Amino acid sequence: MAATTLIGADLDGTLIPPEANERQRSEIREFNRLVRDTVGLRLAYVTGRHRTLALDGVRAAGLVSPDYLVCDVGTSVHVRSGDHFRLDRSYRRILLESWGGRTSDDVASILECCPGALAQEEEHQGEFKRSYYVERPSDLDAAERWIEERLSREGVPARVMTSVDVVKNRGLVDVLPPCGAKDSALEHLRRSCGAPAHRVVFAGDSGNDLPALLSGVNAIVVGNAPEELKAEVRRRAAEQGIAERIHFATAQFAAGVIEGCKRFGLFTDAAGKSA
Repeated sequence: MAATTLIGADLDGTLIPPEANERQRSEIREFNRLVRDTVGLRLAYVTGRHRTLALDGVRAAGLVSPDYLVCDVGTSVHVRSGDHFRLDRSYRRILLESWGGRTSDDVASILECCPGALAQEEEHQGEFKRSYYVERPSDLDAAERWIEERLSREGVPARVMTSVDVVKNRGLVDVLPPCGAKDSALEHLRRSCGAPAHRVVFAGDSGNDLPALLSGVNAIVVGNAPEELKAEVRRRAAEQGIAERIHFATAQFAAGVIEGCKRFGLFTDAAGKSA
């Protein structure tokens, strides 16, 4: 029996281009085919979107339906059950305990005066994710330091994730529980589905993908990722001794994910041969 394979991939900027052309739509169809043809494969979309927006994006892009939806930057996990997705309550309990029973509403009241940061729209908030815009990406580091210091004074442990919206050229900040990010969710799924570490891959393109890209599983940085992210991944992967587990794809978006999965030998046919 083939070992379980787990593919985790970010959506926006990784599998989904800002405006897909016909070639990119064809590459998504090829990704779908390879996923369907690989025996024992489990697919997770790992996104900053909440569940409804994630499903809207999957349908609009013509992506194959996944086994798992990891939403809200890794702070909610949803498992497919027939035509629906149910919340993974065991993962929710882990996050709730790690935040001492707090939710993002508690964090919002502490951070309401963060200089230079504006709370994102309600549809971008989550039970365990408080998100902000920073108008100038150059101000991201200062906002991150302020948030970390403010929460530390209040005795609230947290992970502060930053990234840049390259389309609108503004900074994004997500405040999460200490064990709530894309790497934590991916490891939870790996354990749940029984995939060995060498049969797990994560693909991403932005700053909030860093924890998963550097978590020690096979990782793909798609070709369209910002050069700053590529440099950061190279530097930190070398420091951690995991450089051989990172594939910097030359192809962009879905084609880059396909390229990386083939490099790691994760797409196979019914006979177990590499696709």
